[in-house]
Amino acid sequence: ENKISIIWLKLVEKMAQDTDDINLTPQELQTLSELD
Repeated sequence: ENKISIIWLKLVEKMAQDTDDINLTPQELQTLSELD
């Protein structure tokens, strides 16, 4: 599960870098990481 969370977070970070419209707060990122 932890590996999946890390991969998911890295994917989100990559998307955020590629798309200026995506601005996730640390709180939102933590929420995503808990969605396993």
